[in-house]
Order: sequence, then C-alpha cells, then structure tokens
Amino acid sequence: GFVPATMFTLLNNKRNPANMAFSGEEKKVRKIKLSFAEDFMLSGCAAVTSKTIAAPIERIKMVIQNQDEMLKRGTLDKPFKGIVDCTKWIQNNEGFAAFWRSNFTNCLRYFPTQAL
Repeated sequence: GFVPATMFTLLNNKRNPANMAFSGEEKKVRKIKLSFAEDFMLSGCAAVTSKTIAAPIERIKMVIQNQDEMLKRGTLDKPFKGIVDCTKWIQNNEGFAAFWRSNFTNCLRYFPTQAL
C-alpha cells in the first residue's frame, strides 16, 4: 500500500521509540529531580490553570443553585429554564468577566491543597 514519505521515515527511523522495542536498543532516560519549591509551584500552577478553565462551569452551577434566593431578592424575574438560559442571563446581566467571578478566591484555596 501507499505510505506517505513522512510516515515511511517515522516507521523506519531507528531513533523512533516504537522501533526500539523491536531493534533491541535501549533508550536512556535522564530523570530530572525537582526541588520542593519547584514541585510545589508547578503543581500549584497546574491546579490554578485547571480551576480557571473550569470556572465558567462552576459559576453557572452556583447561580443555578442560588436561583431561589435570587428570586426572593428580586434579582431574578423567573426561574432558569436550563443551563443555556442561565449562561445567557449571566452574559447579558453581569458581562463576560462574571463567568470568572470568585475564581481568584477559589484558586487561593485550591493552590496549596493540590501543590502538596
């Protein structure tokens, strides 16, 4: 069958890790030991990144959970019909940045727990 030139090169390359198992060559892996501070910072940054990416979902969840109180206060006219309705309400009434409201506090709380 037809194999593109790049695929052919990859398949026949002796440095390709997939081919090393067949050729008997061993790959020397150099492990890097991180200090406690480096490990703490990298783990914490990964945790903050994941929390920040998921923040809009968390914000929508919190608004839906608190919609009864919002109805009592008069902040909300009628209950949400669903997630999309809540998302549109946040966008129209509070703006795009509101999806990350309270994210900083959440990250401050989460950073040390994930870093350790």
